Amino acid sequence: MQEKTNFRRSAAGLVAIAVLACSAVACAAESEIDHLVRILELKPGSSVADVGAGSGEISLAIAKRVGPRGKVYSTEINPKLLDKIRSLVQKEGAQNIIPVAGKEHDTELPPGCCDAIFLREVYHHLTDPLGMDRSLYRAIRPGGRLAIIDFEPNQLPGQPVPPGVPANRGGHGVPQKIVAEELTHTGFVLIETLEWPISGVIRHYCMLFIKPSVRRQPTATPGDRNEARVPYDHRQLDTVAGVDSVGSAIRAEHREALIRRTPGSRRYRLCGPKVHAPHANAA
Repeated sequence: MQEKTNFRRSAAGLVAIAVLACSAVACAAESEIDHLVRILELKPGSSVADVGAGSGEISLAIAKRVGPRGKVYSTEINPKLLDKIRSLVQKEGAQNIIPVAGKEHDTELPPGCCDAIFLREVYHHLTDPLGMDRSLYRAIRPGGRLAIIDFEPNQLPGQPVPPGVPANRGGHGVPQKIVAEELTHTGFVLIETLEWPISGVIRHYCMLFIKPSVRRQPTATPGDRNEARVPYDHRQLDTVAGVDSVGSAIRAEHREALIRRTPGSRRYRLCGPKVHAPHANAA
């Protein structure tokens, strides 16, 4: 009789532990979605892309946040995973999720379609990161935000490097420095780097970029006080050569305002020179 009582107590304890563990996982997942919504400044009606969406679970969670007036482009290059996304959309009746068959060199997203884009544990798998970065730049609207969620190679020592990725990754993962160099080379501006709340033994970072709303006149001479600033036209493909000095075209106070609108999370650094861009009507 005593043995039965002890068994029941042990079983009840195991059930309680399992419930708590499931609750912790659910809370962690919910926390991550909350973080994404906050740092990407998503709201009902926003258009966002989940690049490398896997089976589409995070796309579905984001779709609920942006509502029926919003859109979630759920991209995937693996045909089997893309079929899972389509099945999930049909099962959940998520009419605001748009499955997109991506390519290794291109997201296949329409130009200027997104207010925000995020890549979660995807960037270190890119075999043509600069090609993909240009595709991301075309797809995001001026002022839009890009979040790269990934991990340093030292988090998985000894793990094989994904096939086809550039040799400068240094292992399975991608260094923050390389992510910053590649995306700023394309025209994005890094505004913040955060710790990211993915449960598990691997520490993840989130690098938050923005596509500037202004740039220098292509014909202007660098350093000219009469240099003008013109709005981005997302219908045109910006070449890397045309955006190499875009970081200096953002006013320092504008950069600080961007930081202040992203409260709460731990901040590591802010990259790029804090340089005031000259006004077109400067004396």
